[in-house]
Amino acid sequence: MGVLGRNKSFLVGVGLILLAGLAIFGSTTAVLALTGAPGLAANTVPGNTDYNAADSFGVTGMAPLSIKPTKATPGFIKNPLSEKRGVILLVYVDGAAGDDSMLASFRAIKSHYAAESSFYAFEAAKVKDLGDVVEQLGALSPPMLVIIRGDGSVYQLYTGWIDRTTMEQQVANAVQL
Repeated sequence: MGVLGRNKSFLVGVGLILLAGLAIFGSTTAVLALTGAPGLAANTVPGNTDYNAADSFGVTGMAPLSIKPTKATPGFIKNPLSEKRGVILLVYVDGAAGDDSMLASFRAIKSHYAAESSFYAFEAAKVKDLGDVVEQLGALSPPMLVIIRGDGSVYQLYTGWIDRTTMEQQVANAVQL
């Protein structure tokens, strides 16, 4: 008696399960097709809002972030935005090796792009000086790099350590667009 002969009842059971699954799937598909049940396209949500756009941070269904100046927004953020000037923020923890390297990169990049955007670095313990900006971003974990365009839209938001090359490329992209 071969392998097939010894496992005949098992194979018959597996076959019946597969047939039942195909029957259920087929009947469900047929009912949906015949009734014309509406469906949603993969890139839309109810209300025909399409969030698959630049600035969605690669997460489908997430509305783009933006900073809307309020009374609680500090002047050093409000003023550049009112002039349609970008703002680059770094929030870091003083003395943390990774954060210190990000701060050094931030300062070097600032020297190249200060004419195009306003740069501000904040030690995490003084983050309350940012008013409602951190709350509007919904991010609380340093290190944090935020690149805000002159119209208030957030071009990039990084939480966690990033290298100098990535930081510089993102700032360069933001000031060129």
